[in-house]
Amino acid sequence: MQMLDSSARFLRQHIHRTEIVRFLISLILATFLWGWVTQHQDPIQSRTYTSIPITVQPLPDTLQVVTSLPQVSFRVTGPQSEMNQVLRTQVAATIDTDSINKAGSYKVPVRVSTGVSGVEVRQIEPREVPIQVEETVSRNLPLAIQKPQPTASDPRRVGDVTPETSEVTISGAKNIVSRVAKVILPIDIRDHTSPFTSRFQPYAVDKDGQKIVEIDIRPQTISAFVDVETRGKTVSVVPQTQGTPAEGYSLVQSTANPQSVVVDGPADVLKDLLFVETEPVNIEGAKAPLAVVVGLVDLPQGVTVLDPANGTVEVTVVIQEVGVSQTLSDQQVQVTGIPSGSNVRVDPSTVTVTLDAPPDVLKRIKPGDVKVTVDVSNQPAGVFELRPKITVPDGARLVGSDPPTIRVTIEASSSGRRATPSAGP
Repeated sequence: MQMLDSSARFLRQHIHRTEIVRFLISLILATFLWGWVTQHQDPIQSRTYTSIPITVQPLPDTLQVVTSLPQVSFRVTGPQSEMNQVLRTQVAATIDTDSINKAGSYKVPVRVSTGVSGVEVRQIEPREVPIQVEETVSRNLPLAIQKPQPTASDPRRVGDVTPETSEVTISGAKNIVSRVAKVILPIDIRDHTSPFTSRFQPYAVDKDGQKIVEIDIRPQTISAFVDVETRGKTVSVVPQTQGTPAEGYSLVQSTANPQSVVVDGPADVLKDLLFVETEPVNIEGAKAPLAVVVGLVDLPQGVTVLDPANGTVEVTVVIQEVGVSQTLSDQQVQVTGIPSGSNVRVDPSTVTVTLDAPPDVLKRIKPGDVKVTVDVSNQPAGVFELRPKITVPDGARLVGSDPPTIRVTIEASSSGRRATPSAGP
């Protein structure tokens, strides 16, 4: 009997251990299967981020980090569904400054945040950074005005400069603020030729004149009145020519660019100086327009050219073939803008037009190239003397018309319909 009980107990223990083993095997297989399915449906991915700037958490008002911090790189790992939510714009690297409450040197850990809880950040480089914390101080300094240096080619000079404030406040790390020797307000007159008011941005320099940018200057911009004076006198330029164009051609026009220059010299001489002349431009035998750069000549004793600095101008000479006058008679007068319900009469209905043009242009003129019109739009009923508008072909010049004006009579039409203009008696 005892033997039977022992056998039964052994059998029950054996069956119990077998069930446990089977359960463990099933659990392992289920876990493996879940991982396999998950890996295929939502695989694990990794992504590396580089050149992420470090953001410094706010320190107490009197402290600031003066160290230039490096950029951070790290690796992010997680399921694809979570990784798709990680955006570079949301990735941030910071340093832990919670325990810093006084100036000194520290070594602080770097923290990285992705904004997504289901991913893991690995391989942060660097994991720690050394920083120097300095006390923030402020100083008041007088403003130093920096005027532009005069040049021989620029006739303008900067006189008095009156800023809205004569003092600025600088603030920053104590060791940097202590390096500031002065704060400069640079004045730029740009293209101003008379007094003006504008805003300028001050900057700080050390004793060697090197800019210091790691500080804050208040106010950031300063309004100032700048007195600009222009020395010398502006006079006209008279272009000169020598020689005659080819036969059948004539000099139509000569102009200088610029048409005026700025000169300087004794006050009594400048007072009577109204113009200067150019070197003569040779037009002997010319048949086409010319553009020549020449200097200025016969300047009075002691007078020099300030602008343009090189003392030269460009002279443009227009040469054209000599024109021939041509009279075109019986040019029909056309009326435009006839008011609705009106009769219009013109007297005379034709005019004689006189043109001036080179022979080749006159040869190409066809009937209808010359148009004579009078516009009666917005005219009430009555009798008017109107000057006609005469359009001539390119290359021709209108000399005049006979008669110079047209007598126009506007009457209301009894039928109420627009009538065709007719000639006067």
